[in-house]
Amino acid sequence: VADCGEIFFPSAFTPNNDSRNDFFGPLGNLNAIKDYSLVVYNRWGQLVFQSNDPFKKWDGKVPAKNQQASTFVWVAKFSFKTQTGIIRKGTVTILY
Repeated sequence: VADCGEIFFPSAFTPNNDSRNDFFGPLGNLNAIKDYSLVVYNRWGQLVFQSNDPFKKWDGKVPAKNQQASTFVWVAKFSFKTQTGIIRKGTVTILY
């Protein structure tokens, strides 16, 4: 889990529609995030998801197709409380 104070990014999720851990995106005090952007890339460097809304999370589909279990790279940029220009990077794995 990538930790940014009160904001966390999980390292895995299970988009299997069981209403538990179905989406990837920030967790925590999302109302305190400003100037947010999130991009997710596959292992070939292709953009598979992007959002400027911390409440809009990735459902694991590209574009409307379920992906196989795999690892993806993400980059998030945002401001939080008194910190500006925060950049966090990591990987997220889709599990089934």
